[in-house]
Amino acid sequence: MELNGKCLKEFEGYINKRDDVDINQFNTSCDSMKFGILIDYFDSIKIHVDIHPLLDYNNEAYTNVISYIIIVIELNKKEELNREDLEVKTRKEARVQAILKANSIRNEQLNK
Repeated sequence: MELNGKCLKEFEGYINKRDDVDINQFNTSCDSMKFGILIDYFDSIKIHVDIHPLLDYNNEAYTNVISYIIIVIELNKKEELNREDLEVKTRKEARVQAILKANSIRNEQLNK
């Protein structure tokens, strides 16, 4: 779950402005903690990242998770909606793919 390009540089500036975590704490955090901070960062630049479980239902109760749907959207974009739904099997893979997609969108924005 890593950023690259101009998005990484911008994120480093973002994390340095936070008073609750620094870059060293971020780098040594577990992936689920990193994911939360990365989501805060993407929220701050109007890239919405969402992960939804696709659940199995047996007419009485939800019984298990079939897969996860990843949705990454640029907010306030006037052109065609840049939304790509991805489906993966595990929450861990969903987090990684969601951050990769958001990173890609941000690098495209910064390279215009």
